[in-house]
Amino acid sequence: MQINYYKNKRTIPSWIKWLFSIVVLILLILAIYGIILYKNIQEAKTKDYSQTEKIVLDKTDIVTIDKTTHYYGEKVYHIVFGHTADDVKEIAFVEKNDNNDDNEHIETFDSEEMISEENILSLWRDECSSCKFVKVNAAMIDKKALWELTYEDADQHYIIDYLSMDDGSRYEQYRFKRTFK
Repeated sequence: MQINYYKNKRTIPSWIKWLFSIVVLILLILAIYGIILYKNIQEAKTKDYSQTEKIVLDKTDIVTIDKTTHYYGEKVYHIVFGHTADDVKEIAFVEKNDNNDDNEHIETFDSEEMISEENILSLWRDECSSCKFVKVNAAMIDKKALWELTYEDADQHYIIDYLSMDDGSRYEQYRFKRTFK
C-alpha cells in the first residue's frame, strides 16, 4: 500500500495567482504615479520663486530674502519676506502674470509698521481660545495686505479669516461647515 503525502496539500488555482499579481501591479503603478504627480504639483508651486527673488532684489530695497511664499486669489502673488540694507524688515508682494515676463507689479511694505505674524496670532488666540490653529499666510486682496488665518472653531467649522496687516481688522471671513464626518 502506497500513501500519497501530497493528497491533502491544497493548491491555489492559477487564475487567482494571476489576478492577485495584476492587482498588486496596478496598485504599485498607481502609487508611483501618485508620488510623481504630487512631486510635480509641489514643484509647480515654487518653480518661479528664484525668478521672483531676483526681480525683488533688483527692483526693491530688499537685499536679503528670508522666505518666499505664494497666495492664489483673484490674482497670483509671490510674497517675499526680507530685509533692506538698513536691516528694516519688508514684505514684497509680486503680482504674477501669465506671460512670465519681468514686468510684474511689485508692492512693498515696511513690515515693522504692520502687525507681525506673531502679533496677529496672539490677537487671534485672545479672541478664540478654544479654536484649533491650522496655518497663517500673507495674502493680497484688492491691493490690501492681509493675513490669511486658517483655523477650526469649537463647532468644527473650518474658517479662513482675512485680517488687515495694518490694524488687525477683519477684511472678510469664510466659514465652512463640515458635511461629512
